[in-house]
Amino acid sequence: MRSWRVLRSEAASFGPRPRAFSGASQAPSWLAASARHELFARLHQLRKGKRKSEEVLLVIHECRRWNLIRDPRDWVVAMGALSRAQLWEETIGMLEDMHKDGGIAIHALNASVSAAGRATHWQTALALFGQAKRYAVLPDAVTSNAVLTACDKGGQWQRALNIFDDMKSSHSLEPNVITYSAVMSACEHGHAWQEALQVFRSMQDNNTAVDVVAVNAALSACDRGCRWQEALAMLANMGEGSLKASLTSFGSTISACGNALYWEAAIDLLRLLDEKQLKPGLIVWNLCINACRKARKLHAALALFKELPARSEQPDMLSFTSIASACASSAEWQLAVSFLEDATSCNQTPDTAFYNAILGVCREASQWEEAYRIMHELQEQGLAPTMSTFKAVIAACAYSMRWSDALDHLQALQRSQLVGTPREQEDLILQYGIVSKACQEAGLRHVAQRLLEEAEQSVPSDGLVSSLPAEWLSVLHWQAALSFFEGKQAPKENAGVEVVGLADVLLEAGRDADAMSLLLEAQEERILRLWKGGKLDLHYLGPGSCSAAVAEAAVSATLLQLAHRHQYCARHDLDIVVGRGANSIEGMPMLLPAMQSFLDNLGLSPSSAGPGWLCVSRESLNSFWQGECAAVQSGWRVQSQAVLVP
Repeated sequence: MRSWRVLRSEAASFGPRPRAFSGASQAPSWLAASARHELFARLHQLRKGKRKSEEVLLVIHECRRWNLIRDPRDWVVAMGALSRAQLWEETIGMLEDMHKDGGIAIHALNASVSAAGRATHWQTALALFGQAKRYAVLPDAVTSNAVLTACDKGGQWQRALNIFDDMKSSHSLEPNVITYSAVMSACEHGHAWQEALQVFRSMQDNNTAVDVVAVNAALSACDRGCRWQEALAMLANMGEGSLKASLTSFGSTISACGNALYWEAAIDLLRLLDEKQLKPGLIVWNLCINACRKARKLHAALALFKELPARSEQPDMLSFTSIASACASSAEWQLAVSFLEDATSCNQTPDTAFYNAILGVCREASQWEEAYRIMHELQEQGLAPTMSTFKAVIAACAYSMRWSDALDHLQALQRSQLVGTPREQEDLILQYGIVSKACQEAGLRHVAQRLLEEAEQSVPSDGLVSSLPAEWLSVLHWQAALSFFEGKQAPKENAGVEVVGLADVLLEAGRDADAMSLLLEAQEERILRLWKGGKLDLHYLGPGSCSAAVAEAAVSATLLQLAHRHQYCARHDLDIVVGRGANSIEGMPMLLPAMQSFLDNLGLSPSSAGPGWLCVSRESLNSFWQGECAAVQSGWRVQSQAVLVP
């Protein structure tokens, strides 16, 4: 895009060189009022619609050339056109010219702040906001809202909150619905969903009129925080009030339900759109398919996917990627591969994400040959393998006992240019562990040991387990994991994480008794302290890193120990804090539904005592213990006299 200065030089052929406002040429006699009106009418048109920046600059040049910008309204119109054309530097340049000419109108400052915000120059927007005193103008709500929007676009949610707090403490600036919406949007985009919902509640407490934009911002925050119940309540309130829920409202609520694994609620909302005679659109359909994928409900995802043609909706690559990924839970690799041909028949060009989704299914199904073929096809299509591509192929080979092929791809990954960031370095190290496990299971202990040594050499040599990725123990062969755990001295603050990781490996290897002994010993030594305020708090198993299997083992151990301590006679209800899922795998609350199902299968029928909090009644515990179900169903024998309660 050419600058204003270049265009000025090019426009020299039109007449005298453009000068500042005060020294501009006087309009000639032939430039009648009608001509001036025509130029400003053109500016208004440019201000309202999308136009090329060169056209905007040339019209403004003509206006300034003949001294037609005479009052604050003229300046604001011109600056609005520049801002609309995303010429933020020129907009601010005119603001300074206006200041030199004799004073700035608040609308001109607002146009400049908005222009800087649209260009994601939040620092400039804040600087202009701070110079209001120099310009001798008093910022109004529009100014503050423009700055908040700039902070939103610039990812500065903390600054947005600070400005919002200043507005509330100021008696001259009253936050309006646009203010609240901008702050909520900034917080949501910054993953600060709790703060966004607090802003929404304060909006309601202040009796500020709520519009659809504000509610949608709050619904997006609910989506981010997996607050599906709150999202459903907001959507219901919209239906009961004067606000009409938009597709965005439904989309955010469906996504919130999907993130919380409540796939049935997501589909119910999709059907509700039909009742309201609202066309969902492909975006909403994809959200529902994705909700089924996250909940590992392949049949439901397939039913929705097959319904698309009847709804006159052609699946896009996001649709195909979601349905292919949904096949992973059932290891339906042939079905996943069949979507490649389907995508082509729908005139869709497969991308890397789609190929990686299919490779992920091949990994879960241990189909190393098909993984090879898919990776080769990906490269034939001119696409470059990513870290996810290599990870899937390496794992597919390792799970199929093709240790040599897995090693070849590990070396290819090491030679690639894909390892740069700390996260990518951790991914590479984890692949060493996966391949070493395959070698160990093939009886090649010397190769497995060499790979483990190479992995350790690639991290800081402080001899601590914490130097390796948090998932390190979970990818190793159980013997290597146990040896590694016993041979390394983890820092005290990280010991609990290592215990949980090793317990997970032992459980996966079917060594339940060893896992139980490990958990009991960790309790004896106060490495794991699961009891807090009389409640069993599973957060202390490690937020974000605890699998459902480890959580179930910890609860089973607790049930056995409580039975031993109280001689199979419960004295109180058992409260279990599971969490709301904010720190779960991929942001999804995996632990809550898994624990609910686990306790249901034991016949304990837990009730919800609050968000992320389950309660097993005293009566259920007595019935469970009296039937001696704990020892029979878990198959575990208490090997320690340690008591898991305070």
